[in-house]
Amino acid sequence: MANSSKEQEREELHKAIWNIANDLRGSVDGWDFKQYVRKCAQKSKDNVK
Repeated sequence: MANSSKEQEREELHKAIWNIANDLRGSVDGWDFKQYVRKCAQKSKDNVK
């Protein structure tokens, strides 16, 4: 029972994150947005070092 609850939570979180990404992306092409996010993540990672 706890397992299905965690799976449901994970699914809801996945949907919420996907919706947020779509809102942020707007009319930008998915591939371009993905590249932008990767660059931001890399810069953040570099700043932590």
